Amino acid sequence: MPRLDQAPVDRKRPPTRARGAFAVCGSALARDGCLALIKHLSPASGLPQERAALLLFVGARLRATGLAGVRVGHIVRLAGPRIPAVHRVKLRSSQGGISVAEFIVAITGGIASGKSAVAEAFVRRGVFVADADVAARDLVVPGSPALVEIAGRFDADVLQADGSLDRAALRRRVFADADARRELEAILHPRIREHLRAQCDAAPGPYAMVAIPLLCEVGGRAAYPWLQRILVIDVPTQLQQTRLQARDHIDATLAANMLAAQATREARLAIADDVIDNAGSLADLDARVAQLHRTYLQLAQVSRCSPDQPKA
Repeated sequence: MPRLDQAPVDRKRPPTRARGAFAVCGSALARDGCLALIKHLSPASGLPQERAALLLFVGARLRATGLAGVRVGHIVRLAGPRIPAVHRVKLRSSQGGISVAEFIVAITGGIASGKSAVAEAFVRRGVFVADADVAARDLVVPGSPALVEIAGRFDADVLQADGSLDRAALRRRVFADADARRELEAILHPRIREHLRAQCDAAPGPYAMVAIPLLCEVGGRAAYPWLQRILVIDVPTQLQQTRLQARDHIDATLAANMLAAQATREARLAIADDVIDNAGSLADLDARVAQLHRTYLQLAQVSRCSPDQPKA
């Protein structure tokens, strides 16, 4: 692995997206910390001895870390139709440095199982948590490609007067029609995966987390091969339905249909590396999060001490 300062940086050239290049999206990745990716070109590019680097400098803390002279979006020109491997390296400033998280843990569980409470408990401990639900909302703002595609499939019935998505109307449609739900997932899930990966790649700290409610339904690790561990939030089904009705102010029939549309409790537990039983009190939940936080810090440290491996 070459040192970062050996990569040829051309800061006069405006950001460009070259053939086969990783998406240039510095402004979309505005997160604390910074990320450096070294992309090795294949011989098929015609430049077998050259290396191209994409630098994504992200976050509002650049000035405080001695990188005030570098602006978000500065990149090195990319070339080559094929890039077989991506290596992540830590970028350190003159004042001690910051690094990106290389150990990623997924939080998943059924609807109304308490995933948000778990995520908030990790955030209080300084852990970055990307959220698939937030990503899904961000991706369907008025005028977005995803919303245009959804409206084309489901008609204007799923839009409000101001052009925004009518989530309640869409939810009624997809939970009553399995084919419609699969079509919606085909529109959103690839975009969500790309969005979450970008966020996690730019996350600071020893480890980061990503909340993916439908992880089991979309294929688990096969869909998210960059996960190191999966944490499942588990509650008894009856308690789950009671919480869902109270939270969303819906009747028992809709709540039962929503639960039936998701993976079974047994299927979620089958993909778990770790489990939180959230049938108890908030104090019980926080104690279990504290325990897992210590575990993940230890695992992340072990991961960092192991030899760097190419990331696909």
